[in-house]
Amino acid sequence: MKDLQKSFSIDYHSEGEDQRYTGRFTVKKLTIGDLSRLGSRKAQLCGGLSYDPSTSKGIDPSTAMLNEMIAHCEIALIEKPEWFDADKIIDVGLLNAVYEEVASFEANFLSRPKAQRQEPDRSVEVPSSPEHTGERGTTHSLEDVVDRKIPKISPLS
Repeated sequence: MKDLQKSFSIDYHSEGEDQRYTGRFTVKKLTIGDLSRLGSRKAQLCGGLSYDPSTSKGIDPSTAMLNEMIAHCEIALIEKPEWFDADKIIDVGLLNAVYEEVASFEANFLSRPKAQRQEPDRSVEVPSSPEHTGERGTTHSLEDVVDRKIPKISPLS
């Protein structure tokens, strides 16, 4: 099992401020509860607004991404330098440098080779096309469909 925490260091020079920021951070793997708090915090930062491209109303995508970075760092970082505070940081590049480390660590858990995954036994027959099974939708994942072997079709005599 992979470590659920990672420490990393940042050494960032802000040209706009002509200041060097250095420090050590520790990030944790987000739990389901953390993911819920992350969504809530981002919604709070966005004022409950989302962007509607058809009307161009709501919070713009750049601000939404900025809020994603702030919220993700707030929830995932368990140790950080005192200077790392979104209300005090001026250089977006500094926030982005830290966020990239945080997001990279989180992505580390998403792309494991299939042999390393611990998936439940799926002894349910998967139909060749999606079938509606009530409120829950289809009974299979996209991966099940992609990894299936297609049976050979023989002409009728």
